[in-house]
Amino acid sequence: MEGKTLLVIPFESDTETAELHNDTCDRIYNAVGEITHAKNYRIAFPMKREDIQALILANQRNQGAGKKQKRSDERLPGTFLIHSLSQVHNQMLLQQTIWASQTITFRIIPPEMTCPSFLFAIKGLHTNSEDLVEKCI
Repeated sequence: MEGKTLLVIPFESDTETAELHNDTCDRIYNAVGEITHAKNYRIAFPMKREDIQALILANQRNQGAGKKQKRSDERLPGTFLIHSLSQVHNQMLLQQTIWASQTITFRIIPPEMTCPSFLFAIKGLHTNSEDLVEKCI
């Protein structure tokens, strides 16, 4: 795809069913237009549950695995994609993490999310000593 892409996660629960994805997509599209005044961008919504399950089953058949299907009452993915953004409009949307309009509130995430290389938890440690923490790690 040409242009920049961003991930959009709406706060409303309107993404839980495929029937509401078109409406949510329209509301995101309109809000992005209000924010950026861009004309040539596109919004893509998550795949329908049936399409996701078909891909999972096809992948399982290809791998020869007999894993269970996802339960039909599980929530659908709620992440939408804005693509074909100009650099200026991309930067505009990234200035804030959360955007709100009268019809929708959503979070913007760059697709190049970074994950920590090491993640852990220290339980029950209450100290102001950096040396003690360094020794634990």
